[in-house]
Parts: sequence; C-alpha cells; structure tokens
Amino acid sequence: MRHDEVRPVTAVPSDPFQGWGATIIDSLETLLIMGLQDEYELCREHINRMDFRLINGQDWARGWRADLTDDHELRGETRESSFKKRDYLEEYAYEDERSERPGRQSHQLMGTFETGIRYLGGLVGAYDLSGDPLVLERAKELGKVLGRGFDTPSGLVAGRFDAGSKSSYIYNSRVSLAEVGSMTLELTRLSQVTGDRWYFDRAQRAIDYIESVVIPASDLAPLVPAMFDSNLDHRINGEYTFGAMADSYYEYLIKQHQLIGGATNQFANMYTQAIDKAREHLFANLTYYPGREMMTISTYYHSGRGLAYNLEHLTCFAGAMLGLGSRLLDRAQDLETGSTFTKTCYHMGASTPSGLQPEQVHFFDPNVPTTELYENITAIVEDEEDEYVMVTKLRGTPQGTTSGVDGRYLGRPETAESVFYMCV
Repeated sequence: MRHDEVRPVTAVPSDPFQGWGATIIDSLETLLIMGLQDEYELCREHINRMDFRLINGQDWARGWRADLTDDHELRGETRESSFKKRDYLEEYAYEDERSERPGRQSHQLMGTFETGIRYLGGLVGAYDLSGDPLVLERAKELGKVLGRGFDTPSGLVAGRFDAGSKSSYIYNSRVSLAEVGSMTLELTRLSQVTGDRWYFDRAQRAIDYIESVVIPASDLAPLVPAMFDSNLDHRINGEYTFGAMADSYYEYLIKQHQLIGGATNQFANMYTQAIDKAREHLFANLTYYPGREMMTISTYYHSGRGLAYNLEHLTCFAGAMLGLGSRLLDRAQDLETGSTFTKTCYHMGASTPSGLQPEQVHFFDPNVPTTELYENITAIVEDEEDEYVMVTKLRGTPQGTTSGVDGRYLGRPETAESVFYMCV
C-alpha cells in the first residue's frame, strides 16, 4: 500500500486521506503537464492496485470477492436479488448479512472533501490530459462510492461517512460550507466525460438546496456561515469568511459557471451576489501602508465582534477567483480588487525573513491611533557623512500586523495561484 504523505523532515509516512496514496493521485496532472511519462507510468501501476474497499487498511466494503458469487449460487440466489436499493454501489453493497466479507470493519469513515478534490479530481484531470481509460474507470468507481455520502435528507454530502452502512440515509447535522459546496466540478466533469448524469445530479441537488434553503436562512445572505446545521429549522449566522471551511464553495461557483459554458445563470448569479455582499462586509482596505495599496478579505463575525481584520493564507486563492470572474462576467472592478488583494498576499510573504507567508496574520484596525501603528527607529544614511537619522517604521512582522500571527507554513499554493492568474 502506498502512503498519502511523507513528513518532510522525518521522512515518516502518514495517511490522513484513507491511505490510498493521495499525493500520487494528486500529482498525476503535474506529471503529465511536465512530460514526465516514466513517472506517470509508475503512478499508473499504483492506480491499478488502489483498493477502495479499504480505508487505512480496514475493510468497509461488502461483496467484491468472486467466492461470494459462488456462495449465492449455492444458496439458489441470484446476484441481483441480494443488492439493496443502492444498486449504484454495485459489488460494494449487499443486503444479506451473510454476504458480507469476513472481517469487515464497520464504521470506517471516508473523508468526503479530500476524496473529492484529491482522488476524484486527480483521476478526472489525468483522464482529460491523457485519455487513459484506466484512470477513467477508477474515477467512475470512486464516484459511485463517493455518491453514497449524498444519501442525506438534505442532499448535502456528509463530511465523513461509512459507505458500507445499511442505513437508508446518512444523517449529518453541523456541516462545513466548503465540504458541502465543493463537489460540483469533479462530479460534473465526470458526468461530461462518461455521459452519465448520475454524478452531476448529486452535486446539483446539493447546490439547489444551498440556494433555496440555506442562503435564505443566513443573516448575511447570500453569504453563508463557514459552519451551519444542515437540518435547517432556524436562522443561521456566525463566522463568514473566504478562508477555512468556506473557501472553495465560492471558488467553485464561478468555475462551475465556466465548466458548463454558462448553460444556466444559476452559478453566475450565486457568485456575483456573494461577491457583492462580501465587498460590503468582508473586504477591507488597509490604508496605513505608505505608498502601497493594500487590502484584505477578512473574517466577519455577524453575531459578535464584526470584522476581524485578518488574512488566512487559504483566502489568498480569491485573487485568482476575482480575476477569473472579472473576465467571464465582465466585472472590471473585481479585477482591480483581485490584483490589489494578490499584492497584499504576496507582500505578507515577501516581508518576512524567510520569504514564506504565514498561515494567518491579523492586521491593525485602520482606525487605531497612528502612535500604535508606527515606531521610530534610528537608521544610518550611507553616504560620506554616515549620518544617523530617525525614521518611522510600520510595526509588526510582517509589517502592519499585530502579534497575533500564526507563523506556520503549510506549503499552500493559494498565493502562487493568484499571482499566476494576475500574470496571464
């Protein structure tokens, strides 16, 4: 079995994403784009051996083995009669307890979000670049298993679920906006390349529920809190952000509009309305940087302290999103905003000693007194006199930030993505 990740310092492997080799699958498109065909062939061997019955080596699946078919025949049963209503799971889902594989580990929970973006996205993307039938077959197989997570009363996918559960429904309560709103691209593209709209229908049902039920319940509609109860019977509010737990929902809206060629106005409307509302409540200009135009897309706590004046590295994808949206929907102001925001994200890394951007920074409230923003320091003017002068320096590292800096660097590509979009 291949591992998901390798810790860079200790070289110890870890498997946070089912143990199917997440980095291998996630890297397929990069290998193909770079023309590394030999390396792709090595990964292809792994793809052929991936066993979606196992989560970190533990078996959740039913059926699959040929000896089970023989067992049915001995009992005078047909293979079809033993399937439950969820026949789309095919050999994974047997109704009869006697048909379970010996040693099945119940309640082996699959992480939905990473399965969708890393595994399914990696396989579908590799097929688009290579036409390799093997990766398409594995994508179809995984898509059916992943589809089990949408068997919820609301149609919003469960964050973690046991695909082998016999329950008619999987019940989910508190959910992440990013998890439930970020399945459209992978599943839609899978439907496009297979001609089977089964995958698209599951993702579309979730988006329809968000549009018709979740957004109207939000106190800051059409923005949605990063976490909310999927079984809505009340108004919802809380943490509104383009960062963790929410980011890719907004990103997928404009990319889904592009993927379906603007066939409907649904995704464009949801996107533009959300951006316009975010401009009112989440976008904040940082006016205290001398000679620089800076801004942040911050977290907003609707029922609490309001704007946090923070910046998550995760949020730095939004420069690219705004740039893409401006081109697709003719929104010139968004391109200007996206450019300014991308420069801010870049500056957060460029102004640190390492050149790496912190995971999160907190900016000064622009309304605080100037004495709290700047400090006087002594500097040497390097000329013939070597004069000593007093100059004013913006406080913080990175400059302009408070002490509440999360200095971790997690190798995120968000700022690089936005810089790339701005360059092209």
